Amino acid sequence: MTNLVIKGIIGVAAMSKISWALGEDEDARQLDSASARLIGSRKSNSFSQNQQRLLGTYGDTNSWALLYNLYADQLLETNLVDYNLLQLQTAFYQTLLNSSSASQFGIAIDNTIQQASVGILAWALFTAATVTDNGVRDRIIDGVWNRASSNKTPSAFPDHYQLGSGDAVDGIAGPAAGAIFSLLALNVSSKNISITPSIRKWSKPLGIWHALNHLMRLIVTGADWSWLVDLE
Repeated sequence: MTNLVIKGIIGVAAMSKISWALGEDEDARQLDSASARLIGSRKSNSFSQNQQRLLGTYGDTNSWALLYNLYADQLLETNLVDYNLLQLQTAFYQTLLNSSSASQFGIAIDNTIQQASVGILAWALFTAATVTDNGVRDRIIDGVWNRASSNKTPSAFPDHYQLGSGDAVDGIAGPAAGAIFSLLALNVSSKNISITPSIRKWSKPLGIWHALNHLMRLIVTGADWSWLVDLE
């Protein structure tokens, strides 16, 4: 699927940024080169026949999807995605919003049998954050808002819901609701990462990939980093 490939390539570029911060310059250069090569090679077989949008699934010319994983390129500032591509996707989303398949609760995530009638709040909002037209952005957000403010169903706000009825499908009041802040997150100023000498020294004997794994766990858990001084 195109979305999964996009996520993987952006992940490679993000690893490059972490490598630069750790002082692993050679790893960073290789990862930079790999991500640029991968995004270039995938463009040739990812577009629809009319070259106006990306496919949802490689080889399936009728497939489409909301390319929510493009959001990570903007959030992490990996700058792999051309503005022209975002414009093409925006125009396609507008077509979907104007079609008979759209409902008051938004548009489907893709046109597979499993997802053709399902809305997913996190992926819809990530997609809204990637478009180049404020009108299209607002209409995508409106679908999520309409479901959040609907009194038609008794449950708490679900992550997944039927577009026709609004009925919950999965993820009642789940952590995916944090995507509500996805557009605001793009307005947060970037900050340079400063890595202490103790962490740089620690990364050498463990190997860069082992070090990155532990570093990401520390970031996610918000752990106290002071104990790393003991490794010197």
